[in-house]
Amino acid sequence: MRAALAAALLLLVLLTVLAVHTGRPVVWLLVTVLALLWLRVNAPVEGPTLLPLTHDHGATLADVPSVAALALLVRWVWTSRRR
Repeated sequence: MRAALAAALLLLVLLTVLAVHTGRPVVWLLVTVLALLWLRVNAPVEGPTLLPLTHDHGATLADVPSVAALALLVRWVWTSRRR
């Protein structure tokens, strides 16, 4: 299970790098799907809570890659629309 999670995380990071480098919308679509999927399946490797949102929920260390990928997506969309 952890090996599959590690592979999914590695794929998310590599696709994000590829999306930033190429700027292709289809790659950004894959990044978005994988980032959202990662937020749903990362429970076994969450780590410490970085930002408590409610009494029993919060943003954890394992959420950071998805948040970073989605932030880069927003930046790409913002700069693409301004051109």
